[in-house]
Amino acid sequence: MTVTLIVAAVAVSLLGTCSVVVLRRRARG
Repeated sequence: MTVTLIVAAVAVSLLGTCSVVVLRRRARG
């Protein structure tokens, strides 16, 4: 259970960072 929660948290954090980077690129472009 704890492993799945950790993996889910990491996935969410990665998605958040990726979305922020894409938004920044779009804003600059």
